[in-house]
Amino acid sequence: MVSYIPRAAVPEHVRCRDDVRAACASHDLGRLFFLVRKWGGISYSAIAECTGIKPERVGALARGEGAITSYNKLAEVADGLRLPGSLFGLTPRPWETTRASGVVVPRETVTAFRRPGFGLLVEAMTTDRPERVTGEDVAGVWANVRFVSSWDYSRGGGSMAAVAVSQHARSAAGLLRLPCDPRVRSDLFSAVGSLVLKAGFTAFDVFDHDRARQRFEFALACAEEVDDWHLRAGALARLGRQAFWRDDLETARTHVELALVRSDRLTATERSMLHALRARVFAALGDVDETLRCVGAADEEFTRAGIAPDTATAAYFDAAEHAGETGHALADIATAEHWQEAARRLREASAHHGEAYARSRAFCDFRLTALLLAIGQVEEATAVGRQALTRAHEVRSQRLALDAGRVLAAAVPYQRLPDLRELRAGFRGVAS
Repeated sequence: MVSYIPRAAVPEHVRCRDDVRAACASHDLGRLFFLVRKWGGISYSAIAECTGIKPERVGALARGEGAITSYNKLAEVADGLRLPGSLFGLTPRPWETTRASGVVVPRETVTAFRRPGFGLLVEAMTTDRPERVTGEDVAGVWANVRFVSSWDYSRGGGSMAAVAVSQHARSAAGLLRLPCDPRVRSDLFSAVGSLVLKAGFTAFDVFDHDRARQRFEFALACAEEVDDWHLRAGALARLGRQAFWRDDLETARTHVELALVRSDRLTATERSMLHALRARVFAALGDVDETLRCVGAADEEFTRAGIAPDTATAAYFDAAEHAGETGHALADIATAEHWQEAARRLREASAHHGEAYARSRAFCDFRLTALLLAIGQVEEATAVGRQALTRAHEVRSQRLALDAGRVLAAAVPYQRLPDLRELRAGFRGVAS
């Protein structure tokens, strides 16, 4: 049986952040909820579910409206987010031990022989498959969805975790064949579909397209089995993004527009994400007017984000991601009048993407470098490019390698400049 892991359990790399620890120490739950969502991709609805606080109250606290200071509620938050009691000045919580193979092992002993960040994944992969799927098993799958997301965003699909992710996705998919508590069946399909979707994206990021497509389609089937419109939109968006990167633009457009069917059932964040992706497709097709309409729609929907809780498939789409995605679209329009706005958005995205989203930040930095070279701003392009290479050194992504080629092409007119020679050598290393 998989040890119980709350849906809102905070990943280790988030728990160790100084800003998260400071929020816990000061009992600033609103700040804590904001940071957990930002760095861990945990939605306010999941936080509400695991802490006993109403979703609208969680959102209000995260916006700085009000405070909670009672001891009992602090303890509930520590338990629901699986944050050690010591972070809040509390005594150790009852769950601060880890069960493995029927033996209770102190948590500090378990983490002593694990590489940081692998905890949740290793626990779930080394436990026996249950005879009957319960809510605890489903919660364990959701915890691994968050872990896979955080690792993929920061390290890319070519990182060493990719093999482990694939193995666990297959193991989780096997849960669908087991007897299941009817009360958790829908959540089981959503959780497994979301995990397989994440595993598909790691495959896509290294251009293992056949495997990625199979996983995206599996996730789509899970969504349709239980009428999960959020997972459906996420799976179709990933299929569309894959087609976009393969230059199959009409297929990309079809997938994205299918994802927008019954958009009233999606959150504002999801609709913004889909409109931004649609903008990139139309920019690649050379349709300037439709690109601008899609960017406007993405902007408008994003102003409404937060009215409804974010979902697992769109929790990553924060202000930095919105700025970056729409900035990419505007940069791809072959008209100079939109390049300054594209550069502004890409700069904004780069400035606000943290280490947890290192791959997205690298995409923005690479694209901004190429754009600045295209418009003749060589000095800034050189500075941005150097910073991009430093920041991206741990990211393993074939898509990023392809974007490095775009920078090299834009640098050709300046190849005799001494500073550009060094920069081009660095980008050649990423592209190779």
